[in-house]
Amino acid sequence: MSYFDKIKLAEFWKSSDYARREYVLPSPTKNMIERVQDRLGYSLPGAYIELMRFQNGGLPKNTCFPTNTPTSWAANHIAIHGIMGIGDTKTYSLCGELGSQFMIAEWGYPSIGIYFGDCPSAGHDMICLDYRTCGPLGEPRVAYVDQEDDYKITHLADNFELFICGLVDDAQFNEVDNESATEFIWRTDFMTASIQSYDCGQYLDLKQKLSPGDAGWTNKKLRLPKHWNVQNVSLNEGIVSLGTKSSGTYRLGLDNVGGLFFELLDGGADKSDIQLQAIWNKHAINGG
Repeated sequence: MSYFDKIKLAEFWKSSDYARREYVLPSPTKNMIERVQDRLGYSLPGAYIELMRFQNGGLPKNTCFPTNTPTSWAANHIAIHGIMGIGDTKTYSLCGELGSQFMIAEWGYPSIGIYFGDCPSAGHDMICLDYRTCGPLGEPRVAYVDQEDDYKITHLADNFELFICGLVDDAQFNEVDNESATEFIWRTDFMTASIQSYDCGQYLDLKQKLSPGDAGWTNKKLRLPKHWNVQNVSLNEGIVSLGTKSSGTYRLGLDNVGGLFFELLDGGADKSDIQLQAIWNKHAINGG
């Protein structure tokens, strides 16, 4: 039985040195599959095993999944960065250093199943195989768990196959968001800005509170070059200013934050410091 007649697996994965270094494992053997299932306490879906036998972990080309309800990521979709392989030797593998058990034990994610998909927010939301209804041996649903919203669980798909087949190119969302700046809610009077450092790099962390009835983002993480020595972050008259020791001052407002954010998102975490510097220079240096 094949689960993925509707998609071409040869075109599903994005080729990158970063993916090969951090995600991609050898094809899983029967013993490895059984060992991972024993460690996690759940039976993996057949569709997951089939996808991993073609390539065991990596970065998908299509990274967005449409939603009917807003999340801290966007009003109408979520984004996935990578899919963890079956194994334990890569950082981003199901039983790896930053795998499913780590996210439950160290980040406080609810123990509802297997966390298999990380997101561009560097750990602040995750994609999960949700076994609450089917039990540990059944066919799990796929859910989005939003740490920024008190670990709110949003149903995405009834099974893993439907989730994979439902992933779409982020361009269909970027076009709308980039051309409609007025829809990118930007309330600096209810916003905080800080620098956050993670294993994968440093980010400008923006949080804002929405009014009742508003649909929009509540948390955005904008990736920064690792070599930047950030001296100060300030909010003033609708502008976020970011002062660096060697690269100058960068200013974000409603007119340029959308373009910056979506260009940083394109390609996920697989960007060099030179590429990140160029994006920030293009959109935000001294106000863009």
